[in-house]
Amino acid sequence: GPQASGSSCFPEASPLIAPRVTAVIPTFNCAVLLGRCLAALRIQKNVDIEILVVDAGSTDGTRQAALHAGARIIEAPRQGGNQEYQKGMGIREARGEFVLLVDSDNILPDEGWVARRLGLLDRHGEAAAASPLRYRVDRARRRSTAILP
Repeated sequence: GPQASGSSCFPEASPLIAPRVTAVIPTFNCAVLLGRCLAALRIQKNVDIEILVVDAGSTDGTRQAALHAGARIIEAPRQGGNQEYQKGMGIREARGEFVLLVDSDNILPDEGWVARRLGLLDRHGEAAAASPLRYRVDRARRRSTAILP
């Protein structure tokens, strides 16, 4: 299927220069949510981000949404595949110094979110991760929403 080349939030960035961050997003039939997730990644300031969408055979427009956002698509096997397996595939293909694991329903809250996490990692070289997710559960609607500090 069609694939986009490695993407960056900065169009002038060379594909030969490794990005600072690779965002890895496992997907399967989540076009509507993915569009919002990718839009929030693309507006990040002061950081070069490669976006990898690891898709397990979506049929709903997920791949088109990823391509429209300039993401590179990696095809994951449907049999036996799950999100953790897809994340591993993305990590292996990542070119960034840091990997940002993002689910398709995670919407970053503002344009400086990634840069602030990088600042934490730069100041604390021994750190392996920054800012875990919290979730708000809406039992009436049977869904949870990620809250990203």
